[in-house]
Amino acid sequence: MSTVIVTGGCGYIGSHTIIELLQTTDFDVVSIDSCINSSEETLSNIETITGKRIANYKVDLCNFEDFKSVMTKIENPIGIIRVGYQTTAYQLWKQVDISAHGYYEHTSI
Repeated sequence: MSTVIVTGGCGYIGSHTIIELLQTTDFDVVSIDSCINSSEETLSNIETITGKRIANYKVDLCNFEDFKSVMTKIENPIGIIRVGYQTTAYQLWKQVDISAHGYYEHTSI
């Protein structure tokens, strides 16, 4: 069976996304959440509501090696639903911005 990955799955939006996926699709669902702004207790609430146990990988998405390690453990991933705190998105954008700047700086004639 295919697996949908929800980042930030222990937070408000992520947990509601997981519940909706479990109640309306046949996909397996996995959460990736560092639990900096949330709690893993949310997963037991999801289990109470849906009757399905959800795995959470407690990983910071800014750590690419940890994220890559988690991705090798998930069978048949079909997509990632990106939900998480703004700081992570900003940090990733900043890395892209710096990389793009460095690329153009070193490749322009």
